[in-house]
Amino acid sequence: MLISAIKNIMVKKYDNYKVYIHNMARFDAIFLLKILANLGEIKPIIHNDKIISITFRLNDYVLTFKDSQQMLIGSLRSLAKSFGVETQKSIFPYDFVNENNLNYNGSVPNINYFNNLSREEYLNYYDLFNSNN
Repeated sequence: MLISAIKNIMVKKYDNYKVYIHNMARFDAIFLLKILANLGEIKPIIHNDKIISITFRLNDYVLTFKDSQQMLIGSLRSLAKSFGVETQKSIFPYDFVNENNLNYNGSVPNINYFNNLSREEYLNYYDLFNSNN
C-alpha cells in the first residue's frame, strides 16, 4: 500500500515537493528508508543519530521527506490544541494492524492492542466508535 502511494506521487506534478512526517526521526524514518531504498535512490540526512530528512529520487522525479517535529516541537495532540484544530488525533490500535488485516472492518479491537491507553480512554473511544457506526 505504501509502495503504491509513493509510486503514485512520483510524477511531474509533485516533483521537488517536501513531505512532512511528524516524529519521522524517531519512528517512521526506519520503515520509510527501507521502502525508498528498494524503489530508487536515497540521500538521508542524519543528525544526532536520527534521520531528519530523506531525499528520494525515482526516475526523473525527487521528493524530500522531512521530520516536522524538528520545526514544531510537541506531540500532534498538543500542536492541534495550540493551533485550535478541532479534529484531534485519535488513538489507534498499532499492535492490531498487520498486512493481513489492513482492510479490517469490524468492532474496536481489544484494549491490549492499544499502547499506553487507560481503561477509561479505551471505553470512551469504544463508545464514540459505536455511536458513529
